[in-house]
Amino acid sequence: MTSRGGVRDCRYRYICNYTPNQPGYQPVGFRLNMPMMRRMLQLHEEGALDENQESWFVWPRPREEFYDLEKDPHEMCNLIDDPAYRKDIDRLRKVYRQWERKYWQCRPLTEPEIVQTMWPDGVQPLVSAPQIVQKGGQVKLECSTPGVSYAYQLNGRGRNGEKHWNLYVEPFVVHKGDRVAVQAFRVGYKKSEIVDF
Repeated sequence: MTSRGGVRDCRYRYICNYTPNQPGYQPVGFRLNMPMMRRMLQLHEEGALDENQESWFVWPRPREEFYDLEKDPHEMCNLIDDPAYRKDIDRLRKVYRQWERKYWQCRPLTEPEIVQTMWPDGVQPLVSAPQIVQKGGQVKLECSTPGVSYAYQLNGRGRNGEKHWNLYVEPFVVHKGDRVAVQAFRVGYKKSEIVDF
């Protein structure tokens, strides 16, 4: 897994690569499901990519990168060693280091170490069962776990009569005899049980 961070202003972008020994490309499962990605890998293996396309696979990567987004919006020309940009490089590097000290304490940790800070003893927290509050012919969803999103079905269906789940964004109307199924989710947590009403 690559690790990098960066800052930008309206014109420039500074990037710090913490794993320069790895290419920007990583074989991530969801990405490999995309036909475009499989084609790009095929062309890479055949040596048929141009220099810009091939740059994604190059390693080692530079420890630092700097781009002039006005002249190079696709970030193809790394200017980190260009003396004409030294003042702006130093300025954004300083801003990045300040941000890093203040906010990114987890950066030196491995993924298992980060998971341990989120899930002590490897126990993933569980989202509490959502509450269905009916008032005035409408259903409102609530949960004691903060920061959750809800999915629901009305009479076993989603919108337009399809069998998918709806994302809850506001109270919705129910009629006598309607069945409501709700589940709550939060990133990093196990989803709640399904509550039927």
